[in-house]
This record gives sequence, C-alpha cells and structure tokens, in this order.
Amino acid sequence: MIEISNYLIDNKYLNLILLFFILLITYIQSFTTLSITQAVIFSTLFILLIINDCYRCTIKRNTKSYSPSLALSLILASLLKYLSDSLAIYYFYFFYIIDILYLKNIIKKFFLVFHFLLYLTILNLNLVNFPINLITLETNLFKKLLVYFSIVYISYITHSLHTEKEETKKLNKKLNRANIKLHQYSQKVKELSTTKERERVAQELHDSLGHSLMALTMHLNFLEKTFTSNPAKTKQVIVKAKELAKISTSTLREAVTTLKDERNIESLRNSINELIDNFLALSNITIDLIMEKELETLNPDLKLCIYKTIRESITNGIKHGNTTVFKVKLYIEKNTVILKINDNGIGCDKINMSNGLKGIQDRIFALGGSVFFSSQRNKGFFTEAKLPIDAENEIIKIK
Repeated sequence: MIEISNYLIDNKYLNLILLFFILLITYIQSFTTLSITQAVIFSTLFILLIINDCYRCTIKRNTKSYSPSLALSLILASLLKYLSDSLAIYYFYFFYIIDILYLKNIIKKFFLVFHFLLYLTILNLNLVNFPINLITLETNLFKKLLVYFSIVYISYITHSLHTEKEETKKLNKKLNRANIKLHQYSQKVKELSTTKERERVAQELHDSLGHSLMALTMHLNFLEKTFTSNPAKTKQVIVKAKELAKISTSTLREAVTTLKDERNIESLRNSINELIDNFLALSNITIDLIMEKELETLNPDLKLCIYKTIRESITNGIKHGNTTVFKVKLYIEKNTVILKINDNGIGCDKINMSNGLKGIQDRIFALGGSVFFSSQRNKGFFTEAKLPIDAENEIIKIK
C-alpha cells in the first residue's frame, strides 16, 4: 500500500489524472441532482479547477505561483464540496494534503491550517442546511473531524516514510560515491607512501653508502700510489679501508631492511670527528671544525640534519670539486643554528641540484630552515644553512 502511495506521489501527472477521474465521477453523480444555476456554477468551478491543477503540474513547488495556485484549488474544491457532498469529492478534497506536506515548514503549516479551516467551514455549512437536533449535530461533527484528522495523520505518516526512503536512497548514493573516492584516495596514499619510501631509501643509500664508498675509493687510490714507497702508511690505510668496507656493508644491510629508525646522534662533535677520521689517513685532505659546546643540547632531529649536511658536503666536495681543504663552522645566533662550510675545490659557475644537494635542501626545509649554495669557478663551494630552534629545543648554556 505504501509503495502504491509512493508511486502516486512521484508521478504527479498520474496523480492528476486520478484526481480528475474522481472529480468526473463526482460531476456525473452531482449534476443530475443540482438545479440549473447550481449546475452552471458547478461546471464553471469544475473547469477552473482542472485548468488550475494542470497549470500547477507544469511548475515546481519552489516557484512563487505554486502557493497561490494551491490555495485557489483548495477554495474551488471546498466550493465543489459545498455544492455536492458526495463521497468521491470528499476523497478528492484530501488529495491536496499530499501537495501541502511537500511544502516548506512555514508555508506547510499555513496551508494545513487553511485546509482545516476550509473543511470546518464547509462542514458547518452543510450541517446547518439539515434540520437536526444539537446532539446529532455534535455527533456528526465529531465523526467528521475524527475522519479528517485520521486521514491527515495517515497522509503524514505515508509522506514521512516516503521522505525517509528517498533520503536513505540519496545517502546510500552519497555513501557509495564516498566509498569509491575513499578507495581511490587510499590507493593514491599507498602509491605516494611507496614512492616516498623509495625516495627515502635512495636518499639514505646516496648519503650513507655513497660517502663510505667514496672514502673507500680514495683510500684505494692512495694505496696504489704509496704501495711501494711507504709500507707503514700503506698498512695503516689498508686497516682504514677494511673498516670503511665493514661500515659500507652495515649501511647497505640497514637500507635493504627498509631503513630502521633513524640514527640518534648522542654527541654531535664525536660523530663529526668520526666522520673526519675517515679521511685522516689521506695526507692531502684537511678538515677544520669550529663548533660551540651548546650545540650538544639540540634535539636529535637537528643534530642528525647537521651531521648529514656536513657529511654530504664533504663527500660532494671530494667527489666533484677535487677539494683538499674544508672549513666547517657551527654556531648559534639569535635562536638559530648556523652552519657554514667552505672548501677550496674547483667550484662551478652554475650549480646543478644533484641528489646530494637536494637531500640537504629537503632535510633542512623539513625542519623549517633555509639553505644557500654559492660557487664560482676556481673559488670553491660555499654552503650556509640556518635551522631555527623552537621553544622545546631551547639551548642550555654549558659552562
């Protein structure tokens, strides 16, 4: 029964045809019992009602002319009901409740009251025309009102069920679309995560393993030159080369196992000194470090970033710039860590952002810092990085 009602609600033209069919039956039933004057008035009202309802079927409920048209139909239907109190027009009169329930709240309340007042007015006029006693009048009035409110209540329940069903359909469609988008987003996130992890592994291999292999190559080249002329120095370089090979193997193993937790730098100076020691066996490399003690109290992320920046700068200088002298200065100024690295390499007029330089830039940017690269032909390479110190990482003065 509810499905049939919903179908009628959704098909306003079929609904209109059904209303006209009921009205036509009413017209046929009532026409023979009316006087000539009443028949002319009834026919005129009948035609006006048909025209008005046909017009309302062509417009939307939110248009300005919809409400006046509905009000006119209620008045015309009430007049027809007054002229002919047949059962068919009685049902026809209540079909307008469906239209009223679809209106907006304020307008809907107005039309429900308006519909009831018209019904009550016509009901009283019809009852007054019949000479019955007061008790019978009250009884008939009570029955009519009970039927009226029952029909309105059933119409309201049907409308509510239909509205909830339509809302459920809309929500299901939105939910399906949201699920599809969510699935697409999850796939994109998975792809981005995979790409990010690959980039991280590649960067770690470049930074860690690249440095170790570069240092190992330099040691082997040094061995080739000093193998016969300086056996003692050669033995020292071989020991250092073996240590670098072990470090490279360990670094590769960590990278292949998808990079475990980032290394924590306990002592920044000791870590940098270990880095410098890798090149001490090569007599033609000099690295000068100037560093303030207060930097040891930085958080691990800042210290790791500083360490990797120095390591990458030294590796790049030796590999690409034939550098023999590095000057590293690390200090704090206005709650900002400043790192300056100068070398005496061959330099260049145009800086190409290699993987190493891009890795330095990305790490510093991730911590809210800035980095500046500068170079000229035969005048070396210069790097300046600035890393802000937030409130949580405030430097504690070391005496």
